[in-house]
Amino acid sequence: MTEAEVRELLASSKVIAVVGMSPNADRPSNQVAWYLHHQGYELYGVNPRCGEDEVFGVPVLESLDQVPKPIDVVDVFRRAEYTPEVAHAAVAVGARALWLQLGVRSAEARAIAEAGGLAYIEDHCIKVEHARLLGPRPIAADGVQARPRPADHGLGLGGVAIRLLAPSRKAAAGGCGWAAADDRLGHAQRADGRAHLVDADDAGAVEDADDRGGQAPLDA
Repeated sequence: MTEAEVRELLASSKVIAVVGMSPNADRPSNQVAWYLHHQGYELYGVNPRCGEDEVFGVPVLESLDQVPKPIDVVDVFRRAEYTPEVAHAAVAVGARALWLQLGVRSAEARAIAEAGGLAYIEDHCIKVEHARLLGPRPIAADGVQARPRPADHGLGLGGVAIRLLAPSRKAAAGGCGWAAADDRLGHAQRADGRAHLVDADDAGAVEDADDRGGQAPLDA
């Protein structure tokens, strides 16, 4: 997809299903979902092993076919080998787009999605792209206003800097905050400079990949 097409997709989408969403506030899937939820999207988590009916007010379901609304974007936090199955499910429910998070690529998932008429994005973070292309709106949660952190900037495509908002809010049971580390890609950074990019509690695994200081162009 071109940058313009991704912008239109994000601007016109209303319902996003996050596959592999974790109730753990330290997980990238939780942090990205929290951001999207507070940008006004109607969100549904999909994780049969979540153990919670909802996470910060977002319903968590066992499968995509349980989502009660037409799905615009299926955002996937699962390892590459599991994504073809998710692609089949996304096609079956009539989703508009399949989005594989940063660090995840699958030629098979791409072929399934595109054959089913879905738009396809891989190896990009939807939170980073939303902030870069549409701009994050100020977030207020639990009565505490979001505050900008001038020292923190996100790296968008091609290393273009974007400013993100760091929510200042009280921790609460079931709540979510940013990882207590580098937020530039919306993911926690390890001491060795590599970022945890994909997680899936139901797979019992966390993948990582090099923090490349930005992502490849969307239409590359």
